[in-house]
Amino acid sequence: MEKVKEQMKRLLPQMTRVIVSNRQDKTYQYRKVEVTWTTVRGKELCQIAAYTEKQVFQENVAIDELADKLLVHFPEHLCQMNIFTEEKEYSFKMTKKGKLLTNATRLPAKQSGKSKLAKTSGSDVADLADKMNSRRGEHNRKKNYILQEGMIVPPLVDMGIFTKDGKVVRSMYDKYK
Repeated sequence: MEKVKEQMKRLLPQMTRVIVSNRQDKTYQYRKVEVTWTTVRGKELCQIAAYTEKQVFQENVAIDELADKLLVHFPEHLCQMNIFTEEKEYSFKMTKKGKLLTNATRLPAKQSGKSKLAKTSGSDVADLADKMNSRRGEHNRKKNYILQEGMIVPPLVDMGIFTKDGKVVRSMYDKYK
């Protein structure tokens, strides 16, 4: 496990996310452990979220304690750990026979994200804020229908699907789609 600990400490400044999963011990209370980064009172911390079947237990720890906290779960109870950096995903798997398998995969450009621990300049922070603002509301994007809401189509108004000002009647939305 020293190999994994050394690798984690080497990757620590570049990490964006860590997931420990794949329960080997079925009686173990946690099914997944996820690490994200957060700032509390101006101090950069790692937030460890441990998932049971019904609850999530969160703990904020200092960055230098992260490796020790994760090695409590991996590999004895959870046998897979994925470490995501800006450019790569590092996978560690413990086989049933006790052999450690490692793999590094380059991430596609659109999946790679900014490291929370990497030093950023003022322009990088502004670019990141612009990206975040442009992504806001993507889950509520407007559908691309042939007949757009707001168009006045007299037959659809007569059938009661559209109102006279071109809005879709809520109870007729399925018919409009």
